[in-house]
Amino acid sequence: MLFTPAERRLLALVALLLSSGYLISAIRTRALRGADAARAPAGDSTTVTPACPPAPAGASVPAAGAPDSSLFVGGFLELNRADSLALVALPGVGPALAGRILERRRREAFRNLEELLEIKGIGPKKFSQLRDLLVVRRDPDAGTAPAGR
Repeated sequence: MLFTPAERRLLALVALLLSSGYLISAIRTRALRGADAARAPAGDSTTVTPACPPAPAGASVPAAGAPDSSLFVGGFLELNRADSLALVALPGVGPALAGRILERRRREAFRNLEELLEIKGIGPKKFSQLRDLLVVRRDPDAGTAPAGR
């Protein structure tokens, strides 16, 4: 026998962690490739970069743990539809901050991205990182054009 049961569990854990890191890296790399195509018009103070463009028609089902593509609008994560998994995938957002964002959204839907600054833990620096990945639509259940950016 090459490995003890404890060593096999440790190897399985390491493999799981490595594959999770690879998945997150692949999502971010894909988002960076589509950034130029989805830029908002110049001069817009809230110009955004896509978090992850929707998969093309006929694409295979995303791997477990990947954010649902229905959470994206034009390649940007829609703040009023994002779940905790999608929020935690954002840079600088951990489970606690994602929970505060979701709690704020339960009270009232976001009307614009600047309302994120009202949440404890999001200051100007973190907001500048997040606004490049997010979009807010006035009516998250209808239409396709982003608004309130």
